[in-house]
Formats: sequence, C-alpha cells, structure tokens
Amino acid sequence: MKKRLVSTLFVAALLIASTAHAADTGIVGFDIQRFRPTFDRSGILTVYGSRTLTHLRPTFAIDADYAQSLFAIRAAGGGSTQLIKKMLTADVTAGIGFFDRIDIGFDVPVHAYVSEMYTVNASTITTVGLGDIRFALKGRALADKGNLPGIAILGFVDAPTGNDKKFMGNKGISGGAKIIVDKAFLGLRDTYITANVGYSLLPDQTIGGRKFGDELTFGLGAMVPVYKGLEVMAEANGSIVMRDIDRRTSPLIVMGGLSYRLPMGLSFRAAGGASVLNAAGGPKFTVTAGIAFDLGKSFDADRTRREADEG
Repeated sequence: MKKRLVSTLFVAALLIASTAHAADTGIVGFDIQRFRPTFDRSGILTVYGSRTLTHLRPTFAIDADYAQSLFAIRAAGGGSTQLIKKMLTADVTAGIGFFDRIDIGFDVPVHAYVSEMYTVNASTITTVGLGDIRFALKGRALADKGNLPGIAILGFVDAPTGNDKKFMGNKGISGGAKIIVDKAFLGLRDTYITANVGYSLLPDQTIGGRKFGDELTFGLGAMVPVYKGLEVMAEANGSIVMRDIDRRTSPLIVMGGLSYRLPMGLSFRAAGGASVLNAAGGPKFTVTAGIAFDLGKSFDADRTRREADEG
C-alpha cells in the first residue's frame, strides 16, 4: 500500500513538472515565491524560532498561499505591466527532531495556478508546476532559559525542480543559512518574539534593468496568546539583493493573522498581508491558510518546558 502511494505521488510529480514546461514567460527568471513556511512549525509563519522538535517526533503541514501582482516590468509603450500576475501555491512541509536539538525537514511547493505574461506577444498564460524543493537542517545552540534567548542556526538547499522561465524556481542549485534568536516573555502575557537574519546564495540575473542575485534576508515576528489555544501573530520579512542594492528588488512583506491549536497536536492558522515596498517578489496582497499535525505534542508543551526552565 505504501509503495503504491509513493509511486502514485512520484508519477504525479513528474506529470506536474512536465506540464510546467508546456508554456513559459520566454525569459530566464528565478524563484519569485517568497512565502516559505517554517518546516518544523516553529516561530511564526516564515520567520523561524529556535525551538526544535522532540526526539524522533515528526510534524506534517500543508499551507495554501495566494499572492497577486508579484513582479512588474517596464512596458514597451512606457509605464509597467505585470509579468507574474497571480500565484496559488500549496506548500507541503514535514520535519522530524533528533536528540531534542536538531530538526531535519523539507518543503515541497506545488504551484496549483499561476497567471503570467508571455513576453513574446504580451499574452497571458496560466499553468501549474512544482517549485524548488527545499531540504533544511536546523540546530539549536542555546535554549530559551532564564534571561538568555534561544539561539539556533538553520541551513537549507533548494533543488532546481521548478521551471525558472516560469519564475517557479532558480536556475541551478541554490541555498542559504539563517541565524535565529527568540525569546518568550512569560510575565508579559506569554508574548513570544523571534528574529532571523540570513544570507541566500542565488544565481545572478538581470531582468528589465534590475539585477538579482545573492540576498541578505531578515525577518521579525511576534505571537501573543489571547485565549485557550488561540494566538494572534504578526511578522515582517524581507530581502536585499547584495550585488546592486535597489528598492525595486528589495521586498518587505508584512503579514498578520490567527493561529489555533488543539490539545491533540492539530493546529490551524490563517493570515494575510502585503508588501510595503513595490519590489519584485513583493505581492500587492497575499493570503494564506494552513493545517499542521505534530505527533505527540500538546498545545502547552512549549510553555510547560519554558516554565520549567525559568524555575
């Protein structure tokens, strides 16, 4: 039964990948999708936390994200036109913990609907396809204990499974790393704050006079419990292209929403937001909804552990 399921998924992935090459924008692009949920469900939405999964405990999740107006280029007659108009993506993520200090996981983005412009005749095309599959490793260096914050380091590699001419992936293997610092304030309504700073190694591209390549990435998020299992969350994440710092290539995306966790480890979340800056990869607006299941994890496990550390 398991072998049949794996075979079916593999064939489906091949069909999606082949469909993605049926039509494209006509120019070599890059992975335009900025929404990459945390594979271990730590932190907020895309901003990671230092918490790691307990030993051999897996977590599974799927997040749907819809983004509009992701990349505008200069039109022949002046002004601008949208190259990447709409994108609906389902991110399938999974992770497992080792020794209460290390998390290993992956993220498989499936672009269920993409509307973009074919640059040869300026017509609109729609398609589906896989994005770049991400493999990640996170290690916790310091636990959130007493007056000390939690600190972790995350590294990731993106396999070139997405079509770069459809802006679903990068041309070749890419990757990067993040430093994660977070703190839970038990005396302040259990307010939780986390920050990430990282660097992504990306192929150099020049599109419409804009230069793209390696990026400095950053993120800041916060979460506050408001009722049993219900939490309010907010985050800001962005990036800066290092080879040519330009506001047009430096998106800053702000999102806010709600998360609800059930005692058996099932959780739901929904959020929305937009890019503060009109930059490539920064959507005019975006909405997301997701569901996750953590095996063997209760809703207040993190708080119980932190209270024990504080004591």
